[in-house]
Parts: sequence; structure tokens; C-alpha cells
Amino acid sequence: MAENALSGGLDFIASLANCRQLEVATNHFEGVLPDAYGNLSMNLQYFHVSDNNIKGRIPAGLENLSSLISLALLVNELRGTISRTLWSLKKLQVMYLGRNKLTGPIPSDIGLMTRLSRISLGVNELSGQIPDSMGNISGLQVFDAPVNKLSSTIPLSIWSLPGLITLNLYQNRLEGLLSPQIAKLKAVEYIYLWSNRLSGDISSALGKIQSITYLDLSNNLFHGQIPQQLGRLSSVKYQNLSHNFLFGVIPKSFSTLSYVNSLDLSFNMLEGEIPEGKVFSNVSITSLVENRALCGAPKLQFPPCPANVMTSNLSTKLRLHKYVLPSVASVLVFLACFSLFINNI
Repeated sequence: MAENALSGGLDFIASLANCRQLEVATNHFEGVLPDAYGNLSMNLQYFHVSDNNIKGRIPAGLENLSSLISLALLVNELRGTISRTLWSLKKLQVMYLGRNKLTGPIPSDIGLMTRLSRISLGVNELSGQIPDSMGNISGLQVFDAPVNKLSSTIPLSIWSLPGLITLNLYQNRLEGLLSPQIAKLKAVEYIYLWSNRLSGDISSALGKIQSITYLDLSNNLFHGQIPQQLGRLSSVKYQNLSHNFLFGVIPKSFSTLSYVNSLDLSFNMLEGEIPEGKVFSNVSITSLVENRALCGAPKLQFPPCPANVMTSNLSTKLRLHKYVLPSVASVLVFLACFSLFINNI
């Protein structure tokens, strides 16, 4: 009964006692889900009532559906907290509760659902910390909880999820540093952390995650220089570091990025020469605007670099030849003479 224009209440569901799969998604049903739905078949594996006008709370009776593998209640009008009774669903692999009006914290008991592979809690009004117990869900592949009011730091246990592919926590109130332990996410492809309050340096450990294809750290409080290692993400297609407080030069390593379709470094405090390379021949001027003093890239209408910037590498080499090498040579001559002196005594 999915993707029709059916309407009315959901009382009829209770009569479908022998169903193993029940899907009434993308219709116009309304009303509440009474606890009596827990009287459905103990063999029910899929319960999908998404994209309707379901109101009320998540019914406690769902805990009786002990064989449930997939629960989808997203895009409704559900209110209240996430029912702790859901944690008794030990076989549950997919839990979609996004796009409702759920409030309160993510219960720490979520760590008991060790078979979960996908969690969708986005676009609700959830608050509080992300529970450290999330690290117990070792098979988790997707953690999707954007557009909420989650606060505090990202628990270190998140970085220990070996199979995590998608980490989607944008538009929350997360704060603190981005731990170097993020490099443990060997399989992650999508990291969306934009519009939070994360601060400190952007960890160079990100450069070790060669599986990343989409990285968005924009609209945070990151400062310091852009790590050279971010230019070594061989698979990255989208990288957004805009609207932070990053300073220094754009790493030369960025010029070697092969697959990037979008790179946004705007609204920072970057300066110096814009590197040459494929990625900078494709970006628009809006991807680099509102920085301190970028130069070069005439196609993007930036001013030419001053001579002191263009010749900085040459000046470094000249200083090496003029000062450092003669000093080293003098030391070597002194040591040779001293050695002869000692041997002649």
C-alpha cells in the first residue's frame, strides 16, 4: 500500500495479524499508532509507516515485535522522546525516525541494539549529548542525525566504528576539537559536520582516510592552517572548508587533487598564491572570495601576486646558498683542522 493516495485512520493495521512485511508509506493516513500494534505477528520483520500524518508518540507496544528487522516511521508528526522500549528489538538492523518532532536526548540504551546498521534521526528536536554507547554498535554503517540540537563533543567511541560509511551530523550544536582518532574510520565516505561549533585545528589525520569522497566542515570555528594532508585525499569529490577562521596559504598539495568537482575555501583568512592545477581551473571565484589576500589565478580575476610572493621559493634557495651552506662548510673545515691538530700532538 505504498505510494498511493490512501487516507483515513490506521485502525485496519491491527487486523493484519499474519503479515511479515507491512508498508503503508507515502500516503495520507493520519491518527496515532496505538500500543495494540504490538499484537501484530511476532514474525513481522518490516514495519514501514513513513511519509504520512501520523501523530502522537512512538507506541510502546512495538517492543513486542521481536522479529522486527526494519522500522521506518520517518516524515510524520511523531512527538515525545524516543521510546526506550525500542531497545528490546534485538534483531533490528534499520531504524528510521527522521523528520518528526521528537525531543529529548538519544537514550544511552541505544548501545544495546548491536545489530543496527542504519540509524536515521535527522530533522527532529533532539538535544543533549551523543551517547558514548554508540561505539558498541560495531556494525553501524550510517549515523544520520542532522538538524537537531545535539550538543557537547563528538564521543571518541564514534571514531572506533570500523564500518561507518556515512557520518551526518550537520546543523547541530556540537563543539570541541576534531580528534585525530577520526583516522580510524577506514571505510567512511561521507563526513558532514557543517554548521556546528567545532573548533581548534583541522586534524591532519583526515588525510589518512583515503575512502572519503564528501567532506564538509564549513560554518564552524576551525582555525590554524589547512593541513597539507587534505590535498592527498585521492578519492575526494567534494570538499568544503568555508566560513571558518583558517589562515596561511592554500597547500600546494591541493593542486594534485584529481577527482574534486567542488572545492570551497571562501570566508576564511587565507593569503598567498593560489596554486595551479586541475581543481583550481574548475573552481569559481565564489569558492575563494572573502579571504585575507589571495593572489594569482588570473582566470578568477584575482590580482597578480607581488614579486616577494612569487620569488619566495627562490629567495629561500638563495638564503640557503648564501648563509647556510657557507656556515656548514666552515664547521667542516674547522673540524678537519682540529682533527689534524689532535693527530699531530
